[in-house]
Amino acid sequence: MKILKNGIGSIRAKMNLIVITVNFITLFTLAITTWLVVGKMVKAQMLHDAKAMSAMLAYNCRAALLFKDKTGAEKVLQSLKSNPDVISAVILDKSGKTFATFPNDSNRELDLAKNFLPSESLQNQGHLFTDNKLLILEPILMKDKKLGTILIELSLNTFYNSQQRVLGVVGFLVVFALVLALALSEFMQKFITDPIKEMARVMRKISEDQDYSRRIRYSSSDETGYLASSFNDMLQKIEARDSQLERIVDERTRELQQALKQAYHLAKEAEQASQAKSRFLANMSHELRTPLNAVIGMAELALASPLTKEQARYIKAVHEAGNTLLALINDILDFSKIEAGELKLDVHSFNIRDLCEEVAKVVARSAPDKDIDIYCHVASDVPEYLIGDSHKLRHVLLNLLGNGVKFTEDGYVVLDCSLQHRQDNKATLEFKVIDTGIGITEEKMATIFDAFSQADTSMTRKFGGTGLGLSISSKIVEIMGGKIKVESEPGKGSIFYFAIDFQIDEERSSIKDELGDKLRDVAQEFVVIIADKNRWGRIIVQDLLKPLDIETVALEDLSRLSDVVKKFSNQKKMVLLVHKELVDKAGGLQLLKSSPVNEVTAIVVATRSPSTLATCQGAREAINCCIPIPYTKRTLMRCLLAIMTGEDAEVTDQTSGTKIIEQSLANKAPSKILLVEDTLLNQEVIKGIIHKTKHELAIATEGEEALRLLANDDFDLILMDIQMPGMDGITTSKVIRALEKGLDPEVPVDRDILARLKQRLKGRHIPIIAMTAHAFSEDRQKCMKAGMDDYISKPFNMEEIARVLAQYLPDAPTDTDASSGGAMEDKDGYTAFEGFDLAAPIETRHIKSHLTRAFGLDRRTVQGIIDAAIVSIRENLEKAEDHIDARDFNGMVNSFHTLKGVLATLALEAERKLALELEMAARNREVINFKTKLEQLKERLQPLLALAEENVNV
Repeated sequence: MKILKNGIGSIRAKMNLIVITVNFITLFTLAITTWLVVGKMVKAQMLHDAKAMSAMLAYNCRAALLFKDKTGAEKVLQSLKSNPDVISAVILDKSGKTFATFPNDSNRELDLAKNFLPSESLQNQGHLFTDNKLLILEPILMKDKKLGTILIELSLNTFYNSQQRVLGVVGFLVVFALVLALALSEFMQKFITDPIKEMARVMRKISEDQDYSRRIRYSSSDETGYLASSFNDMLQKIEARDSQLERIVDERTRELQQALKQAYHLAKEAEQASQAKSRFLANMSHELRTPLNAVIGMAELALASPLTKEQARYIKAVHEAGNTLLALINDILDFSKIEAGELKLDVHSFNIRDLCEEVAKVVARSAPDKDIDIYCHVASDVPEYLIGDSHKLRHVLLNLLGNGVKFTEDGYVVLDCSLQHRQDNKATLEFKVIDTGIGITEEKMATIFDAFSQADTSMTRKFGGTGLGLSISSKIVEIMGGKIKVESEPGKGSIFYFAIDFQIDEERSSIKDELGDKLRDVAQEFVVIIADKNRWGRIIVQDLLKPLDIETVALEDLSRLSDVVKKFSNQKKMVLLVHKELVDKAGGLQLLKSSPVNEVTAIVVATRSPSTLATCQGAREAINCCIPIPYTKRTLMRCLLAIMTGEDAEVTDQTSGTKIIEQSLANKAPSKILLVEDTLLNQEVIKGIIHKTKHELAIATEGEEALRLLANDDFDLILMDIQMPGMDGITTSKVIRALEKGLDPEVPVDRDILARLKQRLKGRHIPIIAMTAHAFSEDRQKCMKAGMDDYISKPFNMEEIARVLAQYLPDAPTDTDASSGGAMEDKDGYTAFEGFDLAAPIETRHIKSHLTRAFGLDRRTVQGIIDAAIVSIRENLEKAEDHIDARDFNGMVNSFHTLKGVLATLALEAERKLALELEMAARNREVINFKTKLEQLKERLQPLLALAEENVNV
């Protein structure tokens, strides 16, 4: 039935269509033929009658024409009135002039004679058919002598009327015949289609009821009877097969049920094994990272203290071994995450040059004894700030660059970053790691990205490693949308390369390069001579100096130095940047004191060895500046700035952990920090770091003890371990957050302590930083859901501790700094100058004074900045109000953040603080009256906005 309903049609319809089509074609052909034949006959009869009539008229007009009897001729023509088909007639004499007409219309006779007499067909045949007329031309003869001509015009209406009547009759007959044929077809088809319909009905019932015992009844012995008989035979066989299949299905069902039970148990065991594996990895991560944290942390503290050279070397070896072990653990954990499909990208804004240069420096520090140069080249057209996962990219670059260093005994290893394609705010960067190492054979290249494999099994013993690095890097790059490729030749080195798409952070890319601007101002006076044995070293320095408009000359060795010095001796001041190996080959420090080297303005020596760097810096009588290899933009620019402007600049990239802590926390108020940590070694590490600052530290070993301390004292920051005996870090954080909201959490803690704690914490928000050795993203998500503010992974270092302390500890009181008469700088880089009253109303002279003093701008530029700032303030106030109405916290954060920056530029410290307070409240989803605070901010800014509306020049 599905075919009959949804197919192209039933057999009955098809047969009816065939009958109708055949009959229609036949009858239509017959009808058209009849119509044409009848029409031709009618037309011939009409012509015959017209010819006879014209001959009779010609005969009757002879006498009138012979005797010039016009009246008689017209009387003869009047006889045409009896013929309704005659339209007009004209008698012409033998000269062709009109003699008589019918009817008496001179215009008509002229038209008739003029239009039709010239026709050759009319002249030759004596008649002419047009669309709706018949013309007869008959000569008037007497004894074979032509007296004139008669021209008769007849209408074909009679002909067309007869044709229409014929067409109507024929059409009626055709329709009648088709209806009759269809009726006969319907009558005859029941002998064909009824048996088929009966079979279809039985089939449908069998399909619906699954009853194969039914049979089709039939009586004919034709094809339909044969079809019904065959169908009954098929049903009989299906019925027998069905019984057999039921028995087989029953057996298979029992077997399948047993297999499913077994599969369920196996799946459950596999799931338990997977969970056990995850728990094992998490626990092993925690157990390994906890002692590692102590090892690395204590080593950092020791390195920051006064040591002998031998002690420093031993502790540095411990520190490097700890970091190597940590990298190995990270590789194994990352591989496990990749296998489980749990490795996710953490997208954020970062500086690509800083990342690449940092990777190169880290790898260079790990291979101080290798006779190779490590370079980092970031092309000048690469956007500085990108949006992507810098941590994963750093991991990949460290692996690739570390591999290059591992398998290279001499020569160089280069990390190259170039712009492949840029469109709008998207950029495709290509990363290459080029080395001059041992190379890889073509057959081994197919397996180097497999897990636990290296180019040769002996390499694992010679060079170390797990064989996971390239496999992990390859997977990470694929997750980031790229693919690592390799080109290599044994004995000549290798090139590993891949391309990744990033978004460009255009807002941060617009940050001014202050060092570059200072150098650009004096660049025209200097030429930098670059002497480096490696091509990449020369290219990198030239690329770094090109945007600063500093002229450069590149030399492969010092043989051509005298020619270059002679060329520029009277034109520009010369700075020689020379690789220390070239100095050693050419005679050492004595070379730097002799001609032509002593004629240059300044000498900069580049060296890859930190110990050599220290020696180099000691040779002040010959060397102006010493920089480490790999070259970095900041190091090179600070060195050149010290030479070209005379400013004293720190040119080494080495920053101790103590300096990092001191610099990060310079503007922080003395604070109380609560450490919740059960491991004694980790307590000592944190205690050692905090001891170097002005902050107080209290220690609790588990969550309940932390709550007791919080109930008795005010703390500004909590460092919270996650896995502890008793109440763990997650539960403790949830309790603190609940008490801050005024709730009563159900925990096994003394009610008295909870009551005091609730009273102390209600309405506050103490930053809680998670500290855990767990390495999986799920652990971080648990921490964030528990209300923690940030997350640092063990083993942590001083930089990480400095970051969270700088971000979350309160700033030093501003009125103390302001009253001291100096300048106060906060974490946003804003400077408040002496004489500003933070509580006083806005005075535009202060704004103008600040902009002129801080940036050295002229009056017109200052006015333009103020006008633009007012526009931005007004727009962001309106946006903030809309976001508050919509409860859009993200929008509020953006608006208040922008306001904060603009107000900082204008040195409106009190207003900036209020905008910062609103931003932090929105960021933390605090329950405050945003509208009231916003109105306060508007009220303070009203004098400035009012001046703009009145077009007063501020």
